[in-house]
Amino acid sequence: GLGVALPWHQTVEGQGTGDLALHVTTGVPLRGGWRIGLHGIGTLPTGGLAWLGAGRPTLEGRAVGGIQFSWGRATVASGIRSGTGARVGAQEQVAALTWSGAASVDATGALTFTWEAAGQHGLQGTRGGAPAETLLGLEGRWGPVRVQMAGGMGVGGGLGAPEWRGVAALGVGAGEASKPGEAQ
Repeated sequence: GLGVALPWHQTVEGQGTGDLALHVTTGVPLRGGWRIGLHGIGTLPTGGLAWLGAGRPTLEGRAVGGIQFSWGRATVASGIRSGTGARVGAQEQVAALTWSGAASVDATGALTFTWEAAGQHGLQGTRGGAPAETLLGLEGRWGPVRVQMAGGMGVGGGLGAPEWRGVAALGVGAGEASKPGEAQ
C-alpha cells in the first residue's frame, strides 16, 4: 500500500501541522490469520513548530507482524529511524530504534475501537530521551473513506512524548489500506 499523511497536532504547547510523511507498506499473509510485512516511512520537513517536525528529512524502516481475529486484530512493529539533529531545549532527535503495538476491536461493520502504544530509544545515548505514548481511539470506515479520532498521553520523557495529544485523520483511497489496530 501507499499513503501520504500530513498530521495536525493539538497539545498543551499549541497546535499545528507535523512533517509530511510518505508511507509504503507491503505484506504477506500466512496461515491462521497471521501476516508479516515491511513498512517504510519518509518525511519531509513541513512541521510548523520545532516540536511538530524534525527540521530535516527522515527515513524509517520497520518489520511488522500481526494476527487477524474474527472480532479484531493485533500487530507489533519494530524498526530504525534516521536522526536529524533537531533540538528542542536540551533534547535532540537522534537515530533511534522504534517500536509500536496496536490492537482493535470491531464494534460494528463500520466502527472500530483502537489502542496503540509507540516509542523509541535513541542509538546515541539519551540525548533524545526514550519517548513513548499511548492512544485510545475510534475509527469509522465507509467505502473508501476512513475517519479516525484518538487521544492519549506520553508515558516516557523525550521528544515525541506529549503531556496529552489529540489526533484526527481523514483518509480516502482505494485498495488495501492499513487496518484499525495496525501498528505503524
